Amino acid sequence: MTTSTYTQTSSHDCEMFFDLEGRTPFGWVDDDIISKAKDWTAKTQDIIIDKSCVELCFDQVFVGTHVENDIVFESQYRREKRDLKNLEEIREITQIEGGYVPDTLPMVVESISDYTNGAMDYITVNGRRYYYILVVGNHRYYEWIQIWESAPFAIGHFESNLQRNRFGTIKSNEDNRMKLKTYSLADFRSHVALAVEEGAIIDGDYQSLFDYVKEHGRSIKRELDVSWKQLTDKLCGSNFTSPQYTYNKKKIDTDLTYMGVTLKRIKHFWGKYHGSLDGIGRRWYTALATHGGEYGKKGLSTDMTEVINQPNYVPCEHVVVLGFQTIVHETDKVAYRKRKEHEILTYIQQQWKGGAKALGRSSMDSIPQAGFITFAWMATDHKQDTQKLYDAEGFELSL
Repeated sequence: MTTSTYTQTSSHDCEMFFDLEGRTPFGWVDDDIISKAKDWTAKTQDIIIDKSCVELCFDQVFVGTHVENDIVFESQYRREKRDLKNLEEIREITQIEGGYVPDTLPMVVESISDYTNGAMDYITVNGRRYYYILVVGNHRYYEWIQIWESAPFAIGHFESNLQRNRFGTIKSNEDNRMKLKTYSLADFRSHVALAVEEGAIIDGDYQSLFDYVKEHGRSIKRELDVSWKQLTDKLCGSNFTSPQYTYNKKKIDTDLTYMGVTLKRIKHFWGKYHGSLDGIGRRWYTALATHGGEYGKKGLSTDMTEVINQPNYVPCEHVVVLGFQTIVHETDKVAYRKRKEHEILTYIQQQWKGGAKALGRSSMDSIPQAGFITFAWMATDHKQDTQKLYDAEGFELSL
């Protein structure tokens, strides 16, 4: 162990509770609690567990920020330091259980020796020595130190600072019986920046960023209710450029409004607006080019069928605006867009052959007695303007 040469510190975040009277003393953590504790290694490979569950006194574990021997000791990996609602939830479930919550993942500490790669055995803060630093469990630590003098902890270590940060920021905040504070987009963005710095993400390589986000961003994706592509785009810095725009139907509808095309609700149809007329007699529809269900060609065919079967329907131009909902890994995007147009048109024709025959109508090359279809595409790549529409070959269309 080396002797401290420089120290700058704030105090231990929970030092005011060390002398609190009436707490349950060390020794209350029995074999039953230890045997029921879940193993962190079953959840993630980022941490190497030395002891899956052991009783430690709170005053052995440092919580806060401290600098000693030019090493920064930081126990909080999320930007929001302490959430009162989360504290209340922990307090409530602890009271309901009548004590420690069993069948859960314990708080996690790392020894000062492992944290410093053997350079130090302990740190000294305001005259107190600490042999461990908290990695996971800030909210539980704050609540439970007021009840007990000790608690169950898992002791582990990490092979890299990136793994420690990923575990503390992301992996430790997913799926636990004891509700944990969810990490934010800002937390995830900070972690991604570290991953770029550490070489886990290739700087400037969008696919590398996308793959990392897809591997490690499950909870924040679910929290934000976005696609993997949308989440990756939110994390793109100036060095990363998305290779392709992606859409859902709602976004296409919204973007069309910005272009001056508003899909109004159709009279006699409750809440229906796909197939509505514009000011010059064209009917507009939106669809996802590679979706086979209600958001793609099937829903498009249904919308057209309902519109065309209206009383006093007048044949017109049907403008179908398409967009990709996922990244398309096709070298020739022009050929791919044309192929999708053909697939959609063929599907609609097949649907209408049967319908025309049943209705006693004549079958035309496109849609019987319906008019004709014009396909338009939302911007696909970053060379195109998101406020304009394009044909399959990538040329701008005039509205």
